[in-house]
Amino acid sequence: MVDDNQIIRKSIKTLLEDIFNEIGNYYKILEGSDGIDILKMVIDDQVNQNSIKCIFSDENMEYFNGSRSVSIIRELESNNKIKKVNFVSVTSDDYSYNNNYIKNCGADYIIQKPLSKASLSNILEKFGLI
Repeated sequence: MVDDNQIIRKSIKTLLEDIFNEIGNYYKILEGSDGIDILKMVIDDQVNQNSIKCIFSDENMEYFNGSRSVSIIRELESNNKIKKVNFVSVTSDDYSYNNNYIKNCGADYIIQKPLSKASLSNILEKFGLI
C-alpha cells in the first residue's frame, strides 16, 4: 500500500487489517510513500520471496506517480523480469479521461477515495485473496 499521505496509509492499513481479521486470514501489509517505493518493494519481493499479491497505490505522488509505477511494472512483467502483480490505483480524481489513462497504463482496478471496507473487500475478493 503506497500513498504519500501518512493518514491515508494508516486508514487503508486499518481497513485491510479489519478485513483480514474478520476472515481469519492475514497478509503482511507493506507501506511506501511514493512510486519509487513501489518499484523497490516489487523488485525486492520478486528476488526474495514473491509474496506481494496486490498493490494499492495512490495516483498522485512525488517522483513516480501510480500510473508511471504500474507502467514500469507491466513492462518488467512483459519482459519476464518479474511475475504478474495485481495493481489497484487509488485516486481522488473522478475524471473519466484520467481513469482511462490509468487503466491504459496497466492498473487492474481504479477506486475512488475515500475508501471503504466494502470497496477494499470487493477488490480483494476479485483477486481471490479473501
